[in-house]
Amino acid sequence: MEEIIWLDDYSVGEASLDEQHKTIIQLINTLLEHKNSSPDSTTLPDVASKLLSYSKKHLIYEESLLEKYKYPDLIKHKELHKIFFIRAKILSFSIVSGNNVTAEDALDFLYNWWYQHILYEDRSFKQFFEGLDISNHEL
Repeated sequence: MEEIIWLDDYSVGEASLDEQHKTIIQLINTLLEHKNSSPDSTTLPDVASKLLSYSKKHLIYEESLLEKYKYPDLIKHKELHKIFFIRAKILSFSIVSGNNVTAEDALDFLYNWWYQHILYEDRSFKQFFEGLDISNHEL
């Protein structure tokens, strides 16, 4: 697996969401940097906890924004978030509990989420946001 590098093509058309996605990239890349750490290292549990916590805040923000602007596929999108978060909690719990989950397992999950959800599902926001005046929104 390779480091994820932010490209302007990844933008969803809303600056706050883009910044949050960049933070998610940084956390994934931190995990990638330490994937060969010793089994006794606290890096994997630490990054897993940070990712879980940050993801929860991100998903809440994203859903609130989409709700505010009446995104037409909001219900479907919330379901995808719910599935992701359940899987992320299980993975994080397994990591923190020391249940033989490797950094590679976590990276597979996160890369899949990045490429399938964020770069596919979330990028559909771009066209939606382009038709709105969202420059001064407050949640």
